[in-house]
Amino acid sequence: MSPVSHITQRSVSCLALCPGGAQTDWRATHVPLRLRIAGAGRIDFRRTIRASLQRGGALGDLRFRARRPRHLDLLILADVSGSVKYASTLMLEIVAGATASFRRVRSFVYIDRLAEASFEQGHLVTTPPLDLYSRSDFGRVLAELWDRRTTLISRATVIVIMGDGRNNRRPARADLLRDLARLGRCALWLIPEPQVRWHTGDSAIRQYARECSALIPCGNLRELERGLARIV
Repeated sequence: MSPVSHITQRSVSCLALCPGGAQTDWRATHVPLRLRIAGAGRIDFRRTIRASLQRGGALGDLRFRARRPRHLDLLILADVSGSVKYASTLMLEIVAGATASFRRVRSFVYIDRLAEASFEQGHLVTTPPLDLYSRSDFGRVLAELWDRRTTLISRATVIVIMGDGRNNRRPARADLLRDLARLGRCALWLIPEPQVRWHTGDSAIRQYARECSALIPCGNLRELERGLARIV
């Protein structure tokens, strides 16, 4: 299994050019999996009885009510600096295929500030544009998010962060992450960096991990798949 750090722009572009892109993979695996486990929803007794009458009163297959999208909002924060850029782009592409499973999905990318993310013709577009040569400052990003918390976060919001937690030794502001997580339903951190590098150099992941519900390794595509499956 190839490490996520080895993902390139060409890899992401190839996925986007496939029929349905990475979105098809998500819909074909994780979303239906939950539906199968839950038996497609609650039993619809009226439809079950009506079907049995058509068979002379013999009970056949149970009929179920269609499941509605979960009453959850999803807020994505994806680091697009350095070696995690293409891994984050891939995650955003995959999550784009799961929007029907949530009430609302907002996707943002960051380096030293926030920018809303969308896909246009298979390419990641950020508003406003980010300076890809700027130095990472997730503390500043958290401060921006805190200022916008009333429009972005509710008790139904799952906050998902993907990044290596490296902050160029700038203030981590993990206290803001704690307060944001308390406003929402939970905060999950997906980290593509190899575990042997966690807590080394300018990494602030130890501080951030304490304020998240889970720190989820996603060092290769299989781990990324498992990590995203925990969101749905």
